[in-house]
Amino acid sequence: MTLEMRSRSLTYCPFLKLLPQILEKEILVFICQQANKLVNCGTYLLRQAFFTFGQVEHDVYSLHIDFPSSNLFQLVENLHQRGFTSEKFRDDAASALEKVAEGNQGLPTGVLALLEIWLPTQTQPKLENYSNDQNQRFDLKSPILFKSGRSHFLPNGRGNIVRAIAEGYLKQNSPDLEGWTRFITSQLVVEPHPKVWVDILTQMPLLLNGNRTEATELFDQVIRNCPEVLQYAWTLYFISLAIGWFEPKETVQGWLEILKSNHSNFSQQAYGELLFIQYFQYQDQWSVERIRHHLTKQENEAIFCGLAHAASHLWVEQRCQAIASEILYNLAASPSESVQKAVASVFRWSRDNFKLNCRMRKIIEAVCKNQGVLLEAANNLTEIIEVEELVDHNPEIVVKVCKSLVDIGVELTNPARATAFIAESLTTIAIKLHRQDSYREDGLEIFEQLLALNLRKTQSALEVLDRRPTRRGDYIIPRRRLRRRRLSSS
Repeated sequence: MTLEMRSRSLTYCPFLKLLPQILEKEILVFICQQANKLVNCGTYLLRQAFFTFGQVEHDVYSLHIDFPSSNLFQLVENLHQRGFTSEKFRDDAASALEKVAEGNQGLPTGVLALLEIWLPTQTQPKLENYSNDQNQRFDLKSPILFKSGRSHFLPNGRGNIVRAIAEGYLKQNSPDLEGWTRFITSQLVVEPHPKVWVDILTQMPLLLNGNRTEATELFDQVIRNCPEVLQYAWTLYFISLAIGWFEPKETVQGWLEILKSNHSNFSQQAYGELLFIQYFQYQDQWSVERIRHHLTKQENEAIFCGLAHAASHLWVEQRCQAIASEILYNLAASPSESVQKAVASVFRWSRDNFKLNCRMRKIIEAVCKNQGVLLEAANNLTEIIEVEELVDHNPEIVVKVCKSLVDIGVELTNPARATAFIAESLTTIAIKLHRQDSYREDGLEIFEQLLALNLRKTQSALEVLDRRPTRRGDYIIPRRRLRRRRLSSS
């Protein structure tokens, strides 16, 4: 290309016709994009080096620039003034400000005002793309509020800005509850997306440290403005933690009615769990009447699952043990597998603080009458019997449990069930019972029934008792490791 041609091409280059400030902006955007790509490449390279060689010169998980927060705030404001208005820029800036707010005692008033200016300009997340079909596939197999390892997908766009604003107000040395309340109120008739409201609501419990009545009223306004938030386990979890702080408690009853009016399995089970938590926290007659009404009607499997899960998890709490026991021994007769599993889980959640009082006896007796529940509870029950040494202290209840288990028959040995591994425990328990004069016949009967089931562990025990060597070639399954017995505090 000749010098003249090169000159002509530069003269007509549209890029150079841009105004100086626009040119500066475009160059800065390009530089920032390339810098971001380089940072990502560097992070990936160091991460791979760490996984490959076990160490790198710098801490991979602490890659950061020691950049003063005040400088970051000034930089964001300057870029905003220079015309950085893209949604991507504001999205990333809000995410950065959210992280900075956590260690910087919130955000300055100017930055919060800027974030609130940005909020209505963000088009994401879009309501037309919204769907929450996961609850339609809810299968009643696990609790909602007592589930470990819960997670929530955070919305971008306005979601990032809302979270930054929340951190900006609430992470201040003295949380600015008034400012956060004002912001929430301003969004009631503006923000349309349920996922953004989920983010807002999960940051609201701190308001209950102020005026509880006003905070409860604001919760109620948010929920009635966007009832869809009650279809998220993440929201319900935070509400459940705050139950007991809401005033008046009748407001929570209204939310329970909203849940109950939705006929999905998710809403019905969540209603059952929250109803029991409502009773646990407020000890109110309304909750008791509702619980007993549902137990009497025997009409809704999902509500039963919710009540059973909550009762099983909270049975160890003395203040609600009576009503929890009533729920469990009533629902122990349920033909529903989901309800049976929920009822049986009481032994799992109470085994570390197990107390064989009259209420637990009644639950065990009810469980022994339903083979489905008994099969689900078998592992935990036999472990409790051994760890708590119930053969020595309460042999009569042990006999009832063991006889009920062996009456199940071949299903007890089904390799698809966890009960296939309790043969050794049952054999040991039967031998211990046989050593007690009062229960010798019971122990012998249980042992003979185990032999009839052709359980290898029982056969091996018989050979040892008869002083016959174990047959060669038999694989001896290692005895399962029991928990240590809980020491009573003196």
